[in-house]
Amino acid sequence: MFCYPAFNQAGTRPAGVSPAPLTPRRLTHFLHLLNGASAIPAYIGFLMVHRSVKSCALAALRLTVASGTGMTDKTITPSPNYEIMKTPFFLKLVCCTGLLAFLISYCGKDADNKPKDGINVVVETANGVTYKLFVKEGTADYNGILVMGSGNDAENPGPGSLDGDTEIALCRKAAENNYVAAIVKYRKTPGLANWDASSDIVAEDYDKCITTLAGKFGLDKNRSVVGGYSYAAYMLLNNTAWTAKLAYCQGVLAACGAIEGATYFHLPIYTVTCSGSPDPGGLSGKALYDAINNTSPFKLKSEGVTDTGCNSHCGGNWTNQLFTKMQNWLAA
Repeated sequence: MFCYPAFNQAGTRPAGVSPAPLTPRRLTHFLHLLNGASAIPAYIGFLMVHRSVKSCALAALRLTVASGTGMTDKTITPSPNYEIMKTPFFLKLVCCTGLLAFLISYCGKDADNKPKDGINVVVETANGVTYKLFVKEGTADYNGILVMGSGNDAENPGPGSLDGDTEIALCRKAAENNYVAAIVKYRKTPGLANWDASSDIVAEDYDKCITTLAGKFGLDKNRSVVGGYSYAAYMLLNNTAWTAKLAYCQGVLAACGAIEGATYFHLPIYTVTCSGSPDPGGLSGKALYDAINNTSPFKLKSEGVTDTGCNSHCGGNWTNQLFTKMQNWLAA
């Protein structure tokens, strides 16, 4: 049961004009008048309808109309004493219009989970961990698994971010080359207040992510590489130096992360940093590689790079180098 208030373009009903039954033609005319206020279509923002057997009230029809000087809001509150009529066709029209508006709005978004360049990107939560997954459409056989992690504030770290440009760039490149790639949203950690406990938490979340992806895509866990930038790199270096939690992985990609006192790791590492030692808290890059004991069975597969083309923390673009190292480890 709906009614058609005879409004003018100003959003008011002229004096002496009675309300008329709302028919599809009048609805079209009504919306056309509103659209006429600007070249940009009017958007229906909120509609609340109160109905009873003998009365119908459009309690609030909020219309946002684009004007030549910007966006302005108009709230129209008609009287409840309008003539009413039952129009099943109109009900269907309202539903279809609402659905169409939703689809237009949704399809206009640049959502991460829409295929882009043949890569499907979706955020999932499984096995107690959240991650952003990158996989190539139509791929049946994958070459292995890459799990990356983000930087953070070491003094007060929050959960890992899923939106870092450097992590996304590497994961996309890996996915394009038939690897299962993901960015893990590791949990909030104590940070500097308890460095070892923090690295254990981060390593556990990497392990959960790898376990989940291995099961999902039918891959062995040991066909995996872990990596991270800044805080995540610090956490991975610390954990793999002192524990064997991730020893099944083929290597650690540690960009702009450092560690103090480590001469042995439980798996190969690739450590890269900018010149000038911008990563506090220990050794990184070539200096860290040189510190690894020559008797380590993993030194031959490890590498340390100090990039002379940058001199700030995480100031280099190392996507291609990191990808190549991952590819070499998983090809062995």
